[in-house]
Amino acid sequence: MTLSYIPLVSAVRQYDGENLLLNSIQRSDMGAYLCIASNGIPPSVSKRFIVQVHFHPLIKVSNQLVAAPVGSDVLIQCYVEASPRAMNSWYRDMGTYYWPP
Repeated sequence: MTLSYIPLVSAVRQYDGENLLLNSIQRSDMGAYLCIASNGIPPSVSKRFIVQVHFHPLIKVSNQLVAAPVGSDVLIQCYVEASPRAMNSWYRDMGTYYWPP
């Protein structure tokens, strides 16, 4: 009997065996993996596994310095990557809480 573990990503790799060890797991390892069991007698059977990698929030900003004329509207954006999903809040220097309300 052959057990194949196939990560369901653009570059398909295959590993034969009952166990799949993902050493030093990275964010790029996240996703669906498919375990397929076949012994030459149809049908083959499979089970799908979802791998999630937890990592601390990372913040990306397009521009840290924003200037605008008095009375205009200003949009400042903070792009956050995190797993599990982060809760984002906005504060001003003096500790005033802005968002979410």
